[in-house]
Amino acid sequence: MSRLIHALHLDKDMNDVLWDIKFAASQDVLEQLADVGHQEYLLGQTEDFDPDETFEGE
Repeated sequence: MSRLIHALHLDKDMNDVLWDIKFAASQDVLEQLADVGHQEYLLGQTEDFDPDETFEGE
């Protein structure tokens, strides 16, 4: 039983490491998306978001 618990902890630790690597690698893309969104906002090309409004196709 302790081997299983140890293996599960190792798996969780590996997943945490992989998440950290993927998240760190995504920062440039996230920054670019934020810049595009901000420019669209400044140009008046955005709309207010209403979470209660139903999306098309739903």
